[in-house]
Amino acid sequence: MPLQPTSTAQFAAHRAGALPPTEEFRPGVWSLAMPMASPQLPYNLCTVIAADDGMHVIDPGVDGAAQFERLADELAALGSGIADVATITATHLHGDHLGLAARLRAASGARLLLHRAEDDALPRLARQRAAELGRDGAPAPGAGAGPAARDPDAETSRERRARWGVPPEEPRSISASAAADGETAGPPRADVRLEDGDLLPIPGRRIAAIHTPGHTTGHLALRDAEGGVIYTGDHVLPAMTSGLGLGARSEANPVAEYLEGLERIAVFDADEVSPGHQFRFRGLAERCAALAEHHLRRTREVAAVLAREDDPTVWRVASQLRWSAGWDGLDGFVLGSALAQTEMHMAFVRSGLAAAHLEG
Repeated sequence: MPLQPTSTAQFAAHRAGALPPTEEFRPGVWSLAMPMASPQLPYNLCTVIAADDGMHVIDPGVDGAAQFERLADELAALGSGIADVATITATHLHGDHLGLAARLRAASGARLLLHRAEDDALPRLARQRAAELGRDGAPAPGAGAGPAARDPDAETSRERRARWGVPPEEPRSISASAAADGETAGPPRADVRLEDGDLLPIPGRRIAAIHTPGHTTGHLALRDAEGGVIYTGDHVLPAMTSGLGLGARSEANPVAEYLEGLERIAVFDADEVSPGHQFRFRGLAERCAALAEHHLRRTREVAAVLAREDDPTVWRVASQLRWSAGWDGLDGFVLGSALAQTEMHMAFVRSGLAAAHLEG
């Protein structure tokens, strides 16, 4: 089934860079646009579900007093309020999905639900970001002397440049993390840790958690089989390709995990897709195939360089790939992201995991 927008209002708002109106797209289920300070993604799509025990929120959005007031106003328009929020579920740990959760939980007493791997990743990611901000090679706070005491999550920018083989004379800045929109100072840990296949505790509904890592290690899709809706977070967006490996480090390869996740959810092609941004749509299988091909094109490029060069550095490989801004036009987080993505694809090829996808 070709990709087809199912919300005229959201599709129009996406094209105009505006906020769409709140929509009740299933009985007792509303899609709310929560503002973001990003011209590429001006809002995330928050879902509110009514149940006998109150209101249940999925991906409340970025943190901030204005966002909190907006959510309170939207709930009031539905005849409810902040105090009625019973659970908060985040598809993943990024600030534009999880950011408002701590403030909302404190005001409502709601339980916060995350995948177990995402909850485990929160403190590790905080250590990574602290090291990135330090940029001086200093040991992580609390680390003793010697290599054994070095925090493996606290890699500094200097160490990362050396690992990627960045020439010492390279003048461009390289950042491994973007400034997160609306991110809270401290990570809100989960009250309920979800596993693949678990049902959200929403009375009268059967919404199942589907582990779809790749974008982050504990990313979730959420499927309401009876309602015919799948909430895909940032794993599948209708008009944008999400980056990979944007959570805490993992032993697993994000490219391989992402492709496996696409295969897992592509079978639900009859469902309406409610993504984390942009607009609701149908045509999940075709969109999953297009996203897989996007990443495999990069894998083929990387494999070609590895085939003709003997043990090149990440920098050397990345400099030979096609980038929309051109290699010389990359800087800061964009350059850091390009190098990180190249490293992931190099590992994907060298591990042998890519072979089945490329041969297929």
